[in-house]
Amino acid sequence: DRTDGSCASLAFAYTGNKNGLDITDFRGGQSCKFFQYKSNNKEIMQLDGVKYQFIKVKKEAYDTAKIIKELPIDKEYYLSVGKHAAIIKNTDKGVMYLELQSSIENGWKYFISDGRTTSETLIERFGARKTVNRQFGKVWEREIALAEVDSFKDNEEFRDLLGYINTASDKQKKGASGYAK
Repeated sequence: DRTDGSCASLAFAYTGNKNGLDITDFRGGQSCKFFQYKSNNKEIMQLDGVKYQFIKVKKEAYDTAKIIKELPIDKEYYLSVGKHAAIIKNTDKGVMYLELQSSIENGWKYFISDGRTTSETLIERFGARKTVNRQFGKVWEREIALAEVDSFKDNEEFRDLLGYINTASDKQKKGASGYAK
């Protein structure tokens, strides 16, 4: 599914499942609209007990690459940068992201692969900016969001919010630009 917000709802569904809930991402109706807005996703990350950071960067791809390479090993994070959100983790072999929207191959993928650097993957897959955003004689910073997946555990409000994407499989709807949900 490539409808707006599906990356965020998939990442949050994974987060819920990782924390003991049973979530299947068959969004429909209002949940399609809810998760497409970064402001709603930012509010989710600011729920009680969630460990999150909103970090201002000038060069989205380059600066984000530096930040994620410094994350603790094997700790999972929800990352929102550019036009995409995904679950990421740093490993002994490099930083990985969880691909959940591919029509051919989903699962953990290294940012550095097929001759691409971490920054290039952030540009190509996440839609992160390569250059500084200059307008009106000023450099405009962009914001990336990181939240620890494990810190969502036992948050009742998060559990309730995930109810909006947990639709019965017999009522699933096809995405506008996808063939399946």
